[in-house]
Amino acid sequence: MDETFILMCREAKEIQDQWKPKDGDYVTYWQEFANKRVPSAFEYLQKDYDGVIIDDIGHPIKNCGNVVWLPRQEDLQKIYFQHFNLHDEMVVLYHFKQWENSLKAIIQKLFPTITITWLSFVMGTCYNKQWNGETGKWEVI
Repeated sequence: MDETFILMCREAKEIQDQWKPKDGDYVTYWQEFANKRVPSAFEYLQKDYDGVIIDDIGHPIKNCGNVVWLPRQEDLQKIYFQHFNLHDEMVVLYHFKQWENSLKAIIQKLFPTITITWLSFVMGTCYNKQWNGETGKWEVI
């Protein structure tokens, strides 16, 4: 996972607030390391038989405040669908393509992966925010 993507996800409070943990989600933890908060390696989320959320080696996650959900492309598409109450995939792809074409030169430089591009699309179209790489924050457009 790209550190920029992890930071973008962490700062995307609107998306983090919608997270309903499920088996197979990608997550990371923020931890203190040499007086600096850094993400650990990403992990797969699981639930044990009692429904307790555990990491990929079976340890319970006690402090979910340190957990950052790293949504996949399909998770971001679902958020977009729900936000605009859409039922047609083609409409979403059309909106995405229009957005992408309007920012093509910027996107190729700033968003190296499709998941980062989708995260930026959802934050821009659903929440009217864009990523500021200098401050490491989502800012209102």
